[in-house]
Amino acid sequence: MTSAELWEEYRPRIAEAREADRREVQLSLVSVPELVGRSWLMPMNIARLLYLEAINHPFIAGGDSTREEVLDFLWIMSPEFKAGRPELAKKFFRRYWFRRVDAVPLQQYLASEFATEGNADGKPPEPQWVAKLVDVFASEYGWSEAEILSISLKRLFRYGDAIVARHGNTSVDWNSPRADKLKHEYILKAAEIQKRDKAESTRTE
Repeated sequence: MTSAELWEEYRPRIAEAREADRREVQLSLVSVPELVGRSWLMPMNIARLLYLEAINHPFIAGGDSTREEVLDFLWIMSPEFKAGRPELAKKFFRRYWFRRVDAVPLQQYLASEFATEGNADGKPPEPQWVAKLVDVFASEYGWSEAEILSISLKRLFRYGDAIVARHGNTSVDWNSPRADKLKHEYILKAAEIQKRDKAESTRTE
């Protein structure tokens, strides 16, 4: 394979990956339930995060989780969740009690909710960020505390990028991790082809 042929192979794949990342950024602004495993989960927001932290949930605090704790997570992230409504929680738990639940996709979903360009390892932010976010968005947009606590984290992170860029009089940076990974693969393979061609050229001289 030549370098030109390799590029023809990777060019559409890179374009497709970049489009997938672009759509993911756009869809992060849409707060709709997502099917994870066999359960519908809402996007993470500050309010739901605080409820999980209040019960010291292992998905946040770390450590192994029991079946009951997995169900706690499903309830708090459920579209049906309402704080202070134990009768709704009992109804939800009865519906799920005999279902098989897998913690792994739920933990992966949670990590993806926290993952941004500035937090690619997927770890939850430090505790003080909540008050800072409320202060920033209340000051910038005049939103109420209740509004800020209910907006998905991904939306808040995007708006935060826009605020920083506006104050710095710059454009909002956007990375395409899928496309960047493919570009890196292409560069490595292209280097191998060039090395091979150079060695063959040397042998024929």
